[in-house]
Amino acid sequence: MCVCCAAVALSGVASTAVRAAVLWAFCYETSDVVSAEACHAVTFLDLEGTDVIAMLQQRYFAEDSDSVLR
Repeated sequence: MCVCCAAVALSGVASTAVRAAVLWAFCYETSDVVSAEACHAVTFLDLEGTDVIAMLQQRYFAEDSDSVLR
């Protein structure tokens, strides 16, 4: 999934399906590496909305991995 998140971010495509997959990976993936790459994809794809803000805040306050917090 890590390579997939990076590839999606580089593609620049932010369809509804891509947005849902990236946000799911960011919110629910247990791997720190995948969560960090999904976060990069959120930023690179410039995903916006109250749901994105809520997920970022939730993950920030619940996260204990330095690699994801960066």
